[in-house]
Amino acid sequence: MSLIDEQNKLNQMHRNIPDVVDQMEENIINLEDIQEELTEQSVAIEDALCAVAESDLTTYLNTVKLAELSLIYPPSALVGPLYIVYGVNYGTIDYSSGNISDWDYRQDNLVIPPFPAPPIPVPAYYVRYVYLGTGWDGDTQIAQWINDYAWGNDYLTKPLDLGGTYGLYENIDQINDGLGVLNANRSATAAGEDVLSRYLP
Repeated sequence: MSLIDEQNKLNQMHRNIPDVVDQMEENIINLEDIQEELTEQSVAIEDALCAVAESDLTTYLNTVKLAELSLIYPPSALVGPLYIVYGVNYGTIDYSSGNISDWDYRQDNLVIPPFPAPPIPVPAYYVRYVYLGTGWDGDTQIAQWINDYAWGNDYLTKPLDLGGTYGLYENIDQINDGLGVLNANRSATAAGEDVLSRYLP
């Protein structure tokens, strides 16, 4: 290219900058709208689905199910009253460990081993009821809350991979990254209008 051709190219670039910047701004606005919608969706799933399922299950486990199981496993001279223990992952939102199934019902073993202790250790407690485990009776209400929560947790936290691209958190992160790039591009392109103007014939 000759210098005249190159100057003509600069002139063309200079003329196009306002339209290019306008298009970038439109893209930014569109992405911000998508970001807002996905954020609203994620908050709705967190608060109106997962938190409600967790609260309803917790109430059910501590009232209805506890009363039902206490009739099956009443306290005695050998075991204490039935109680529920929630694990560290109960009610968490996390792709690999988030759930509302991390709990079990227990009864303490009240038998005090004679001194000296027997060679076979006596368990400190008995596990009486666990979702899909010991004592599980197929309670459909418990299963429904757990499955609903699992869907919400998955829809929020699913990584973007070949198994699906629906994970709201990662989509929001990707949009944030895209907005950062678009804003940088817009600023650099807009600044070029002034710079190029000094080198036009």
